[in-house]
Amino acid sequence: MVSLMENSLALGMHAGNKEFQSVDLTPEQQKLLIELRRKKQELLLEIQVSDCLKKKFWNVLYMEMLCIFGDTYDENKK
Repeated sequence: MVSLMENSLALGMHAGNKEFQSVDLTPEQQKLLIELRRKKQELLLEIQVSDCLKKKFWNVLYMEMLCIFGDTYDENKK
């Protein structure tokens, strides 16, 4: 069985290099690798947007709680 380390080396991934080098890949494998990289970027962007929306939601909720309960809500939180 081929280890993950051997697979990584066979694909051209070396210590300190975050990107796979596609020199030894077939054209089909290169296309797949490009698609995987694109999907990774999409998912990272989706995570960032999701985190931003969560922060905005909690900020709005906090502000609404302050409006409803006034300073007593903020003081009880401390």
